[in-house]
Amino acid sequence: MFRDPLTMPNFDIYYWALGGATYIFGAFIYSIKFPESKYPGKFDYCGQSHNLWHLFVIAGSLMHFCGILQSYEA
Repeated sequence: MFRDPLTMPNFDIYYWALGGATYIFGAFIYSIKFPESKYPGKFDYCGQSHNLWHLFVIAGSLMHFCGILQSYEA
């Protein structure tokens, strides 16, 4: 699709799209303030939307890293 077979023969968009979707979903959870908006006072110390957003950013970064490793393998 968007690749040159000589320079990137193993490029697959799957990991990149999954990582981007993970970033967007984490931002969505953070924007609606999901746990603390539904249950005020229950998630003051652990499980806040900001904490969940950080977990989604780490997960998205790992997805992108897997995509890089998959592209690197020849």
